[in-house]
Amino acid sequence: MSCDGNTISISYGEEQIRKNTLITFAGVISGYMLEVFLYSINLLIFSIAAYTLVYNLKGYARWVLLGFAISMFVISTVAASLSLYIFFGCLMHEQAIPFRLLRARHVSYFVNNLIADILLIYRCYVIWSRSILVIIAPCICLLASLRVFYVQSPQGDLFVDRRYIYIWMALGFNIVVTVLNASRIWWLSREVRKVLGPTLTRKYYSAMVIIIESGAIYSLYVLISQLIKTVVDKNLIILDAGLTQVVSIAPTLIIVQVGLGRQARDLESAIQTTREFISTTAHSH
Repeated sequence: MSCDGNTISISYGEEQIRKNTLITFAGVISGYMLEVFLYSINLLIFSIAAYTLVYNLKGYARWVLLGFAISMFVISTVAASLSLYIFFGCLMHEQAIPFRLLRARHVSYFVNNLIADILLIYRCYVIWSRSILVIIAPCICLLASLRVFYVQSPQGDLFVDRRYIYIWMALGFNIVVTVLNASRIWWLSREVRKVLGPTLTRKYYSAMVIIIESGAIYSLYVLISQLIKTVVDKNLIILDAGLTQVVSIAPTLIIVQVGLGRQARDLESAIQTTREFISTTAHSH
């Protein structure tokens, strides 16, 4: 990757990508500035998640979720550090960017996305009373997206095109899991409302809203990014730079609401306990 006036051309080894992959220097700078901004948001949300997990949650779930949060944040930090190095170490000195750095950024997005997907599947598994059947479809989507990323070519446009196929598949996975989780919490809240009334269910409705909003953050970000590339210009990479950050922000928000005690299994416990109480009372009379 080298600077030439107001444009930047990316090269892979000795092979130069065709002129339609020329991108503006201003676009690259804007993308990296956006990533730093999103990283600051990521840092704040991670700090809140770590605090709520350590002080509010007990048992093995605390360490599992904390491990997910730390892993995603570390990878997000690596991605942001790579961007700063590319900017200050290469672009500002008008030096070529080694392809291994660009590849490392793509891999950091992939690994962060993989961790986030596994976390979402785990949450789906827990919310649906540890049902294996429910997570079969998300697991198939995840394996298919892994296959697409694995067969990506490290050279030229083929690499770029297949990367975008992977992003679309990750978007589809995110939507499917978000719908599964939100629908389950909605159904459980409805059951609790029948038994205990509306007061207890309010915080679980807010949990459902948080899950939907968290999934919507990544989904809308990716959708807008890909639509801009399709409609305006495929070389507008401003939003691409922030993908690694956004992919960890959404699941970390879900970890925060778990740390605050808004869990679907509490709804199930409330339903079961109340029904047992009603049944016992009825038999005693």
